[in-house]
Amino acid sequence: MRIASDGGEQEVVLVASVPLTREEWVPLAEGDILVARQGRIQR
Repeated sequence: MRIASDGGEQEVVLVASVPLTREEWVPLAEGDILVARQGRIQR
């Protein structure tokens, strides 16, 4: 999936409840929380 922007490159996190493309998709377990900051997943 590509997202275009006139403002240059950006880091983004796309969150969905089902796969949107054939790219890697990792489901979260019920009750899990995902934290993203400035387009990057925090671990």
